[in-house]
Amino acid sequence: MYAAKGKPDLSKYDGQRIEYRDWVPSEIKSATWDVSYDRRGRAGWEKNYFPYAGRKNRAIEVITKQASRNYLAFLQSMEIPYLVCGEREINFAESLVKLEKYFDIKTMVLGGGALINGAFLKAELVDQISLVIAPYISGDSKKKGTFDTLGKFVNQRFHVTQTKKLGDGGVHLIYDRD
Repeated sequence: MYAAKGKPDLSKYDGQRIEYRDWVPSEIKSATWDVSYDRRGRAGWEKNYFPYAGRKNRAIEVITKQASRNYLAFLQSMEIPYLVCGEREINFAESLVKLEKYFDIKTMVLGGGALINGAFLKAELVDQISLVIAPYISGDSKKKGTFDTLGKFVNQRFHVTQTKKLGDGGVHLIYDRD
C-alpha cells in the first residue's frame, strides 16, 4: 500500500509459462530491502523500491502460487525479486529462511500493521515487540490494534527489557519474548 498502490495491467503478459519458483537475479543488489507479503500477487508496483529517509530500499515480493504467471512476468519486468512461499497461504517461516539465504537478511522489522504483525505472531516468529504508547486517543473503531490474529487465540509471553520516556509524553517500550 505504500509503494505499490496502482493496479498493474497484466494483459501484456498473457500466455507466460513462468515456473512457480523463486526469482532472485544475482545482479539485483541493495544495501537495504523492504519485503512485501502479497499472497495473491496484486501489488501494483510503479517502481521497484520504497523511498525512505533519502534512500531507496529495494523491494522483494513474497507470494504464493495464487499469484498468476502474468504477475510473475510483471515482477520480472519491474526487476522485483520474488519468493514463492506456499500454495495458498504464505509460509512465513519459509520466507524468513529464504530471505536470509538469498539476501543475507537476519533481522526484520514488521511495519505493515496489525494483520502482518498478527500473522507473524500466530506463526510464533515474533522475538521482540517495540511499542510506542502516545498520549492520544482516536476513538476510530475502524483502526486496528497492534496485532490482529483474526480470532485465533495466541498464548505467548513477552517481558519488558527497555523503557524510554518520549518528549511528547509518550513511552517507548521494548519487550523480548520469554
